[in-house]
Amino acid sequence: MKLTLLGTGDFRPYRPLGSAGYTLTNGDDMLQLDFGRGNLVNMAKSGIDWTVLHAVCISHVHPDHISDLFQFLQAWTVTNAWKEIDSELVIYGPRGFSAFFEHYRTVLVTTWDKLPQIVEIYDDTFTVQGFTVTTKSMQHSTDCNGYRVEAGGKVLCYTGDTEINSNLLELAQGADVLLTECSGKNADELLANQYGHLRPTDIAAIANQSGVKKVVVTHYPDDPAERELRIAEIAKEYKGQIIRGEDLLEIDF
Repeated sequence: MKLTLLGTGDFRPYRPLGSAGYTLTNGDDMLQLDFGRGNLVNMAKSGIDWTVLHAVCISHVHPDHISDLFQFLQAWTVTNAWKEIDSELVIYGPRGFSAFFEHYRTVLVTTWDKLPQIVEIYDDTFTVQGFTVTTKSMQHSTDCNGYRVEAGGKVLCYTGDTEINSNLLELAQGADVLLTECSGKNADELLANQYGHLRPTDIAAIANQSGVKKVVVTHYPDDPAERELRIAEIAKEYKGQIIRGEDLLEIDF
């Protein structure tokens, strides 16, 4: 599989970074995980053809994880109406996602002649294209999915936004790649316990307990020094490979 990081920043747009969004490809199959700020522009920079994207998996509906989803939907629905593409689209989301999508569909002004298929799924396993995807509910300030994606004998676990929990440890078991948010420093007790986010010590514990081969850090502050600090804090407790996520980085595994 190949993982392309389209956005590695958090909610703060202080630097020209995208927010959460990642493309997984396996041969001709392509899957999108979240769809945050700047993802569509970075798709174009990466040479990713959005018209052949047939599945999107949303972890939760905070704006930094879905802000480009609706621009993508405008492009998809209008281009379908013009008969320039004729594709099916499935958007998967956590508990409550169907009602959320229906609300936005009624207020967004675009062509809705062809609706995407909306699937609310959690704590379940499904197949889409050549991917087998397992979801489990995470512990965040709103309903959130973590995703385990398997294809071609490889496994990626995406944390979404969450505090450390048994469901996440299960999703990450034996994964080739742990794609993980790192919103807090180790001292950020409030961020972890009240708002549901991961700190470096949490990431190291997940990776060690689950036998993860490689950690890719994302969804963290945009300041380079702060990013280096998060990586260093993880490396104190986890001795496997740690990759500092940056926009447009491509990782083959």
